[in-house]
Amino acid sequence: MNIRTAVLIPILMVQAGCSGPLIVDSDSMPAAAPPSSPGAPVLRPRESPIAVGDTIPPFLLMDQAGVGVSAAELSAAKGSVLVFVPRDDSPGSRPAYEWARRHKGFLSQQGIEMVLATPGSGDANARIASREELRLAVLSDPGSRLARAFGIGGDGPWTFVLGKNGRIQLATPGLPAVEQVVMAAETLPGKEKDGFFSPF
Repeated sequence: MNIRTAVLIPILMVQAGCSGPLIVDSDSMPAAAPPSSPGAPVLRPRESPIAVGDTIPPFLLMDQAGVGVSAAELSAAKGSVLVFVPRDDSPGSRPAYEWARRHKGFLSQQGIEMVLATPGSGDANARIASREELRLAVLSDPGSRLARAFGIGGDGPWTFVLGKNGRIQLATPGLPAVEQVVMAAETLPGKEKDGFFSPF
């Protein structure tokens, strides 16, 4: 059994008991093969970062407690912030943890959900959440499949604000001002333009 198979089996087991979509790594199966589960999306890497107005790819990732979080759940909120954090030993990880810890409460008061995604395992993310006192979901993205589907990589964090319509309202490398996040979350669908937002 190779490493990719070992990573995908627990996800397949969880999928059997839930209705959300499944992450399937397109590199782990022949091009002509169907997805492992009927209707399961194949996450394909993008060559450039997903942009404002684009629809997010369907996904299901496990948080540090083994609870699945799907794209549909994040799209059901008033707005959600998804922060891709690099490896725990990289320079960009600690600022991302601090940003999340500082702004989580305020964003929750605004009805905006925040989640982090790291390439680490569930156990590693549980240690990170405890060490950094993060009271939010830290999702495990093994092999950075979802990050690659969003078209990002590297050592710095990336921040995406997801609107209730399942579209990207803000896409930026780094960690934006919290006011930017709130304005992006309150943007009406169709009002996005070149990274500028109008809540009216």
